[in-house]
Amino acid sequence: MWVKRTQKEIAKLERHNRLSRFDPTLPILGAFAYAAIDCIARWAGVYHGGRGHPAARAIPFDEAILYFPLIFSVSFLVIYFCRMLITPKPLTAGTLICTQCFEPAIKDSQQQCSCGGTREPMYYWRWQKDV
Repeated sequence: MWVKRTQKEIAKLERHNRLSRFDPTLPILGAFAYAAIDCIARWAGVYHGGRGHPAARAIPFDEAILYFPLIFSVSFLVIYFCRMLITPKPLTAGTLICTQCFEPAIKDSQQQCSCGGTREPMYYWRWQKDV
């Protein structure tokens, strides 16, 4: 059955949605993985200079690891700012639900349901199994 969330729960959901794009956890992990793979590839000799440059050559690990801070920093900044620009849709956009018959509707539809109930954003409600 549908149960209305408390104002505290709604505020927590809205805050989480608003701040989730600023969370640096995924960009840090992605940048670390990319920088580690880059250093290993340089050490293994996978990289080469491109057209007109000598073929791939392995470099010593202590030399390859020098690239890690630069690659990590640049890739972190790129991933972080791309994630900030591609923001998640706000919770208010999307699906509405009738307060009487619990029929879902899209945001562009009427505010009044055909059963006579009003429509609220779906995140105001949660599904709870019957006890």
